[in-house]
Amino acid sequence: MHFLITQRHTQNSQGEWIDSLENSYTRFFEALGVSIIPVSNATNVGRQTEAFDLAGIILTGGGDVDPELYGSDANPALAVSKQRDAVETRLLNLAIDRKLPVLGICRGMQFINVFFGGKLLQNIGDLEGSDQHPCPGVHEVRILDSPLAACLPSDRTFSTNSYHRQAVIPAGLGDGLGTFAQSCVPELIEGIYHRDLPLAGVQWHPERPASATTLDRLLLTAFIERRLFWEVRH
Repeated sequence: MHFLITQRHTQNSQGEWIDSLENSYTRFFEALGVSIIPVSNATNVGRQTEAFDLAGIILTGGGDVDPELYGSDANPALAVSKQRDAVETRLLNLAIDRKLPVLGICRGMQFINVFFGGKLLQNIGDLEGSDQHPCPGVHEVRILDSPLAACLPSDRTFSTNSYHRQAVIPAGLGDGLGTFAQSCVPELIEGIYHRDLPLAGVQWHPERPASATTLDRLLLTAFIERRLFWEVRH
């Protein structure tokens, strides 16, 4: 079972662009019986996808989505890679054409939102109550009414990690997307899914050591088995 996975795209001290993928992703997905294939941000996406029988695509965290994609000025403090944005755009178009399941993690969730016409809040610190959403840190999310809620016990509040300064807010949700998880304070969207396509994302990092929860296991198993948000709907 092969899944394509995207990578960070940063510049080294000589100004050369470097692809990188944390080992935690490899360990996490291999433990689930998944073989991940890193996608270079300099590759021809079409050629790479033709070489494998793909089961899905994973959009990872790291770096920031270019604000120009949602009509905002680029903050010089952001870590933006136009090449990565272009590669992930092609991957999402390919996934839609082939009806492949897509999982977005942290930045990956944000990119799915922007791809469908949504916007991002560039700095969580601008919101009242942001001290209860530390980065890095741990905060609570609640699961909203969705196909996921029926699979959970009556207590639908979970602790998740936080490694992001940008966020999706209800007013910036993309077209065709629904919300299945939201932080308690401030009210930030923590889980999104597409209402017609097998795409969904989470704002936290399930692959980070000691981060996996009952919620993570349920979601990742559903992604791999094409259930819940990732069921192909004709």
